[in-house]
Amino acid sequence: MKFFQVKDVVREHHGRLGVPSEILTLALDSGRREVEKSGNWWWERATKTFNTTIDTASYPITTSGGVALNLPKFKDIRALKVKVSTDKRWEPVEVGQMTLEDAEETYATDEKGTPEVGVIDNVTLIFFPIPDKAFNVKMWHWEWTDNPTLNTGTDDLVDRFPEALIYGALIWTYEIYLKDIQGATYWRKLLEMELVKIRRYNLKREWQDRIELVPMQGPFSRTRTRLTNRKIFWGS
Repeated sequence: MKFFQVKDVVREHHGRLGVPSEILTLALDSGRREVEKSGNWWWERATKTFNTTIDTASYPITTSGGVALNLPKFKDIRALKVKVSTDKRWEPVEVGQMTLEDAEETYATDEKGTPEVGVIDNVTLIFFPIPDKAFNVKMWHWEWTDNPTLNTGTDDLVDRFPEALIYGALIWTYEIYLKDIQGATYWRKLLEMELVKIRRYNLKREWQDRIELVPMQGPFSRTRTRLTNRKIFWGS
């Protein structure tokens, strides 16, 4: 489905002249955000490469200038790896496992070396220990996304699950524009059902390329099982 078709469905639901263009845009923007607030989805994946600065532990994420990462749409972190420029292999940095309080308790305030832990504190990435050289860093993360700028445009949400965007937009028009809470509740229930489908598809995408090692008879005997066709839902 194209973006203009999603627009037409929302507009026609209220009568073609019932929703001003600026209200329609706000509703569709809110509809996308309603979907994206419900999880971290495959279409939000992004990567960022940058270098650390010697003796600098903190890197603002959403702002620009200096050591800031300039990611204004940053949502959440997935993984983090570092290496020195001459190395060919990335080394993992633990993220999402340790709070800032725990990290500050574990590492001395002047401890330096290769980063082992990364902590997201609000919108700042903090390395422990403090980088003692200019490391190459690669960050895998999720970002908030925008609706297509062109009416003929599309993306994975619009193309695969347009109903979710439509229902999300109608939640906004009923709740904010029409002040009809009962109507908004109806569309929210439909969106929740659509989100179940998105979660299922999202999980299958996460698993499809992973390989599982399963012990077999005898020492050191293993088999590789690709999860592409693994049935991970009842009735799937």
